[in-house]
Amino acid sequence: MKRILHIISSPRTGASVSRKLGNTVVEKIKEKYPDSIFKERDLAKAPFPHLEEAHINSFFTAAQSRSPEQERANENSEELIAK
Repeated sequence: MKRILHIISSPRTGASVSRKLGNTVVEKIKEKYPDSIFKERDLAKAPFPHLEEAHINSFFTAAQSRSPEQERANENSEELIAK
């Protein structure tokens, strides 16, 4: 079984050539591997914040040792991993 993450970054919807191409590739993979698990992340609809120093520091700090600022910085990452 294949696990596929389809990341969409174009802010254009119906007029986006890269969205059309990505969807075509996804459909071809689904045809060949129907039992695959697909996840889609549309960065235009649900943007992810740019990495900042607080994010990086939180990644290298054990969960029980994180400051409140590091916990807040790490929330988006933890949410996406859980999905």
